[in-house]
Amino acid sequence: MLDALQRSVALKVCRAYPMVSLHSALILSRLLPLDIRMREAVWLYEKSVEELDPKTMDRLAIVGPHIYTDGSRIGSKVGAALTEWRDGMESGKYAYRLEPFCTVFQAEIFALHRAIKRVKKGKDRLVNIFSDSKSSLQMLTDPITYNPPAHAARLDILDIIAEGRGVRLF
Repeated sequence: MLDALQRSVALKVCRAYPMVSLHSALILSRLLPLDIRMREAVWLYEKSVEELDPKTMDRLAIVGPHIYTDGSRIGSKVGAALTEWRDGMESGKYAYRLEPFCTVFQAEIFALHRAIKRVKKGKDRLVNIFSDSKSSLQMLTDPITYNPPAHAARLDILDIIAEGRGVRLF
């Protein structure tokens, strides 16, 4: 299946006839085969991790409870969800239905704010929150924000830090 996909892309790049083989099309189009590209990515990742000093490795280590958030919209249905994980086991899941006029961005911010509220109510020293919304994470880390839920979430983060605890956003 991947060979067929890769072959069709290579044929379009080099504008060859359909009877040209995969390997010939890859050579003519100057594309690397997917297996070699994958090995290259693995090698580059391993090299980048090898060169990190122990302090950086400790800082980047993801330990403690995790909360995963997501917001989505399908047609006129908008929702947000979060799931908590401890020691590799799901310890809680929450789903929220939002008004149909809400955007996906609002759903993502809502989910992040709910996750931060859960951390604030809890007693954990450090909690990792994962979101697939880069714009929402940027909104939370931006020093000036006019978005009320993002502002409230930032205030909650400041309260958590004032208690000597921590939240890491990914």
